Amino acid sequence: MNLSFIFKEGLSGFKRAKFPFIVSVVTLSICLTLIGVSIMIGDNIFGYFREVQSDFDVQMFYNPQASNSEQHAALEYCNTYPGVMTTVYISRNEAVALFQEEFGENIFDILKDNPFPASVRIGFDRYHQNVGYISGFKASLEQLPGIETVTFHKALFLKLTAILRVLTMVGGAFVLLLFIASVLLTSNTIKLIILARFDWIETMRLIGASDFTIRSPFLLEGAFQGILGAILTLGAVHGVEAGIMKLTNLDLNSRLMQFPEVIILLFTTGIILGVLGSYRAVRRFIYMVV
Repeated sequence: MNLSFIFKEGLSGFKRAKFPFIVSVVTLSICLTLIGVSIMIGDNIFGYFREVQSDFDVQMFYNPQASNSEQHAALEYCNTYPGVMTTVYISRNEAVALFQEEFGENIFDILKDNPFPASVRIGFDRYHQNVGYISGFKASLEQLPGIETVTFHKALFLKLTAILRVLTMVGGAFVLLLFIASVLLTSNTIKLIILARFDWIETMRLIGASDFTIRSPFLLEGAFQGILGAILTLGAVHGVEAGIMKLTNLDLNSRLMQFPEVIILLFTTGIILGVLGSYRAVRRFIYMVV
């Protein structure tokens, strides 16, 4: 087995079958673009729901008679509690401003005094956003001095969690279907390449080349197609993101270029799709042309 021969044949195969090669690359790019756009849209949707969910995590209200040291100690307790991601202190005056922004009424037109206590909004990271953990945290806060009440909208939190779970399952199933469809489409286009290189395959058979030697260039070519398809995908997804923001005036919280791991995933997926598609086509089709 000559590795340099396999490598050379794999990289130069597109010269013998340019049109099928281009079709295969474009097919891979379309499939990867659908996967990339799905990930981008899904991550933005999940991010929105997580932001909404974090608003309903926990809110701690201070007792109006709580001393500064008690307030500071309670806030420090929250900041050092495992899983707590954000703590936002809301003073009494800020609470008045929030009320006016939300309801369009000045509380002082209704009441003479400010009825709102100072409070802290507490958000958890995704790994600790579960009812049992947050309920335990809430119970521990209620034991601290200077705390009047702690709220946790459990029912709404559970509904949002259920929605996220359904979205995750639907999104995962959709990406899996895209992956399977990509392998099938790639396999079909690779068959065109095999047909275009019929003479080469027949010659290799006649000189006694092994199955691995014949198949390997096609597998390498499939990996090369996956890389080219992923490069085209980066531009396509970037264009889709720009189009969405321009047409909807939305500022996407998550964009492809912000996540190098997603870019690596797209390239890896492209190589896997190309190799799997090539393997499927070669395994089932190569003997039909010999």
